[in-house]
Amino acid sequence: MGKKQKKLGEINVPSVIGAVLQLDNCLDLLNSVYINILKGYYKAMEEDYKTLNKEIPKNKDLKKDIYKDKIIRELDCTLI
Repeated sequence: MGKKQKKLGEINVPSVIGAVLQLDNCLDLLNSVYINILKGYYKAMEEDYKTLNKEIPKNKDLKKDIYKDKIIRELDCTLI
């Protein structure tokens, strides 16, 4: 694709970028062990919010999202 764009004049000098990813401590949400850990954290967070008389953040839909995927992940971001 870079050569094609160069021919079209969009890229002057094509280049390649490399990266080394090292995944040490990951939260694997496909593993039930980690999901159960999150349940415990959620309960603790729920108690903290109740003590502070605050509402727990919620995941929300975008107004124009026809699929209703809860794409705004306020609860997920707060918990994790």
